[in-house]
Amino acid sequence: MKKIFTTLALIGTFITGAVAQKNVNLKFSIVNPANGATYANIPTGDSMNIKFKVENLGTDAVAPTDTLTFWIAGYSFNTASGQSVWRGIRQYGFNIAANQSQEVSYWVTKGSGTVSGTDTTINWFFDNDTNIVVVEGYGRAQGGVLFNDPGVDNSNPDGDGTLTGTNHAESAYILGTLPTSIKKTELTKELISVYPNPAKNEINFDYTFKGATTASVKVFDAIGREVYTQAYGKQQAGKKSFKLDLSSLPNGMYSVELITDNAKAVNKFSIAK
Repeated sequence: MKKIFTTLALIGTFITGAVAQKNVNLKFSIVNPANGATYANIPTGDSMNIKFKVENLGTDAVAPTDTLTFWIAGYSFNTASGQSVWRGIRQYGFNIAANQSQEVSYWVTKGSGTVSGTDTTINWFFDNDTNIVVVEGYGRAQGGVLFNDPGVDNSNPDGDGTLTGTNHAESAYILGTLPTSIKKTELTKELISVYPNPAKNEINFDYTFKGATTASVKVFDAIGREVYTQAYGKQQAGKKSFKLDLSSLPNGMYSVELITDNAKAVNKFSIAK
């Protein structure tokens, strides 16, 4: 999904000049909404607080004259129209020493989605559904030089899928109640990390089974049709890597589910060949 960069906060100006790269390894983690938590449905016009923590895992400090650029995205897992809406925010004023952190709080309003090109989402939240918040970002030193940050593609830091590792964080939460099937409502909801995303012909993800269980994987298209299924039979406890050959699927938005006896791990991804 193409990022829509809307400047919501822009303080100060870049100062050009030759500046050596700072060794700053940013880590984003979402504090609210909490991963796996359940919240009441949100009326149109009401807001939810998105709070995330920015940690500096590097050896150099993030100075107030540096710039952090980050995006907040929200989408629904089960609702067909729940595609990503990216809100770009560029901020100065962070002062984060090595191995320290700072929290950022931002309010998003239901019904405040944007429309641009192929991005047609009109809501941030979807009632009676699993919703996912994505936060990712990178930094530049004064003068515009990118931080020496392993999770950033220096050639295109603003591109889709170019912020990885600790520069990308996701949280899945539930609004209201999910479908009435006893099997589904009793399942613990988890979020899996799908890569590459966007994908061309295949996707990969890892999952750690907490105990022996049966497992199956399903892929759904943007309107909820099942387009891929694979049963994996009995799995033992431990980490397992999955690779799905989706070369027969056309470009578009998809969702993937890994279903076990007591859990369901989900996420969305796109195919762009």
